[in-house]
This record gives sequence, C-alpha cells and structure tokens, in this order.
Amino acid sequence: GNTPGAALTARSKYRMRRALRRAGVPVPTFRRFFNRATLLEACNAVGTPAVLKPEWGSDSEWVLRVDSPAEALATYESIRREVRTQDSIYTYRTGSYLLEGLLQGPEVSVEGVVQNGQVTLYAIIDKAKMDEDSFVERGETTPSLLPADAQDEIRAMVCRGVAALGLNNSGIHAEVKITADGPRIVEIGARMGGDCIHALVQRVYGIDLAAENIRAALGQP
Repeated sequence: GNTPGAALTARSKYRMRRALRRAGVPVPTFRRFFNRATLLEACNAVGTPAVLKPEWGSDSEWVLRVDSPAEALATYESIRREVRTQDSIYTYRTGSYLLEGLLQGPEVSVEGVVQNGQVTLYAIIDKAKMDEDSFVERGETTPSLLPADAQDEIRAMVCRGVAALGLNNSGIHAEVKITADGPRIVEIGARMGGDCIHALVQRVYGIDLAAENIRAALGQP
C-alpha cells in the first residue's frame, strides 16, 4: 500500500492541494477555513464564484457552489449543522472546510493503478454535464472523445499529480476539469473509481479494475 503520509495527503483535500501546488501542478486558488471569520478571509483571497466543501468528505456530498460572500456564509452555516455520520470520514476531522476557485469546463475521470511508483492508466472517461450547484454526476462515457493531444496532456498531469502525492501502490481515480487554461486536477483518489466505473471499464476495455487493484496490493504485476 501507500505510506500513511501519502494516504493522508490523498484523503485531505487541503493537503492534496498544497502537495500539487508545491510540485508545480496547476491548482485553483484555495484557502482552508474553520469559522465565519476565516471564511470571509477566504472569500477575499479566493473570490467568487467559488466551491465550498468539507476538507474531509466523499461522493461530492456537501460540495456546493457559492456566488457571493453572503451565500458562502449561509451555505457554511447550513452544512456545518448537517454534516454528520453518513460517511465515517466526516467524523475523522470535523470543523475544517475549503474554499476553492471555481473550475469551469467539461470533466473527465482517469482510472488506473500505481505500483512501485509506476503508473498504469487504463481509461479516460468523459462525464456528462453536471449540475454545477451541487456537482452531482449525471452519466459517463468512454472512450473519451477529447483530441489525442488533450488526452496525452491529461495523462501526463495525472502522473505528475500521483508523484506529487507520494502514491506508490494503490488504485488511482483522478477527476480533471478541462478549463480554458488547460486541464486542472480536481482530486486524485488513491482507490478504484466508484459508481459504475468498474463495469464500464471492463465492458469497453476488458480490464477488471478490481483485479488490477488486488494485484497491485499483492505485489503481482
């Protein structure tokens, strides 16, 4: 598996952003906040529209667009009362949130594994247009319809991101936005992609992501 430090960096949205930025991987402006006062400071630094999310979370839950400092404050007051124990990750380190600049453009996910630091990428998956108030996915297709050079750029950026996070042995599920300034990493999960991704990749490419993740964990090629 990965080292505890690398696993922590891949799980904390704040640590991930810092690690990517240090490695020169482009990231949106971001600030961590803990209360109303630090949220207003974050709004001044990041600007709006922006994305407000818990530092620790999953499945796009409580990830919301805010278009003004007033809306950010109202959203924060709402979700800090509602974030509870549906997913045990929310009980791990509560009270810490992130405000990020809004990345606009189509989104893809990139699926693969990393073994002994060597990245193998199996699929780029195009995402249907999301509801950008809550960032809930609506569907996905593969092979990607992006031009070959854009796909190459995405793969290279994900490989740089994996190295920046210190991931050595795990699944890879990266989410990437295609902005006007080029691809930008939203997150890189040190795990297999969820939802219907396993079935989609197996049907289209004949690759069993679960088996590949197990092989990586067992040290098999």
